[in-house]
Amino acid sequence: MLTVQTLATAHRNLHQRIAKLLSNEKLTPWQIEMIGRALADLEATLYSVGAPTMTIAERPDLYEPFGFKRSGRETIADLRRRLGELTRP
Repeated sequence: MLTVQTLATAHRNLHQRIAKLLSNEKLTPWQIEMIGRALADLEATLYSVGAPTMTIAERPDLYEPFGFKRSGRETIADLRRRLGELTRP
């Protein structure tokens, strides 16, 4: 059974990982897409899904497909705004 403290820790950890990567100004389209997905997982409290997504975003050298084209139009500023709207526990 998950405790309130465990959930708060998972939320904080995912929030911090997203914020850290968003502080980078040179994100690839793949990273922006993955951060958007991880943010959606954070908003939906799906921490166990968001954590592996962030691992993928943090290592584009391993996971980014060649020639990836983003389908979304969300910018880094949009992602930062969404993250800022989420309160940290």
